[in-house]
Amino acid sequence: MIDKNDKSVFTAHNERTRKYRRFYIPCFFVFLIATVINRLVPWHWHFGHSSSAGRKTILQEAREQAGTFVPYMFINY
Repeated sequence: MIDKNDKSVFTAHNERTRKYRRFYIPCFFVFLIATVINRLVPWHWHFGHSSSAGRKTILQEAREQAGTFVPYMFINY
């Protein structure tokens, strides 16, 4: 049974959340800048893309890329 007065469980969870956010937020901004630059490049320079149909928004792409990248940083923790 979990003791509600024991704060170590909640502190550990909060510390992991803070650590994740410390990695996620800078990565999100790096991928956001990369996505903006990618959108500014002429479309015929892109590799493997034939049309702009079905593209996600810039923020969706940056979230997806950061959400894919950051968990790999936590594999050794």
